[in-house]
Amino acid sequence: MVPFTTDELEAADLVVVLVDHADFQPDLIARHAALVFDSKAILRGLDFEGELL
Repeated sequence: MVPFTTDELEAADLVVVLVDHADFQPDLIARHAALVFDSKAILRGLDFEGELL
């Protein structure tokens, strides 16, 4: 398991969201991930400038 940190989000080629877990912070994902596969739509409504799959 990879720690949920801004460093890991920024280093990832792709962030995959498969569950809507209480520990996930969608705003951190939106600010720090460049490419996200968001199967649970947790980024809906957030200001996200990366690529969303």
